[in-house]
Amino acid sequence: MRRPFGTQRRRGARAASVLVIVLALVAGACSSSSSSSASTTTTGATATTGATSTTAPASTTTAGAATTAASSSTTAPTSSAKAAFLAKANAICKTMNDQLAQQGDPGTDPAALAQALDEAASVTADALRQLRALPIPPGDDAKLQAIYSKIDALLHDASQMSAALRAGDQKAAQQANQAVAADSDAANKLSNAYGLTTCGS
Repeated sequence: MRRPFGTQRRRGARAASVLVIVLALVAGACSSSSSSSASTTTTGATATTGATSTTAPASTTTAGAATTAASSSTTAPTSSAKAAFLAKANAICKTMNDQLAQQGDPGTDPAALAQALDEAASVTADALRQLRALPIPPGDDAKLQAIYSKIDALLHDASQMSAALRAGDQKAAQQANQAVAADSDAANKLSNAYGLTTCGS
């Protein structure tokens, strides 16, 4: 019975590493909104041109330029803030992955498995603390909190699994392992969707 359980545990440890190297199209949405606004302004100015003189097109160009400038000033900060966040967050996840990769194979002994799981959870929790300390890009709070909450759930289930291993409760450990895998899959999907590709790979 220990051999298949040991195999499941190693899958759980890999899930923990992949998942936590945790965390968008908000900028894209803003860009689309700005484009619609610019189009409306130009159309209105063109109608005015037909009724007035040749000086109207110059006014139209100015209005369009003003709209474009306004849209750039609105979109750029969000885009650059997210880019900066992703660079730092993915770097944190890479460090975490490197640390987890250094862990040796604990074999199939329940006590050794529990110890390895605790160590992986500690590395993961530290990475999560660093991620939460990063400034959140404007408008992205809900998306990032969703990722972080999945990692919290993973750490909780990993703790349950470790306790079950130490207690010799194989059934509870297997159930916790399934929960860890589910948490990992959910966190990975959210991370990749947001751009945390190192965290969700």
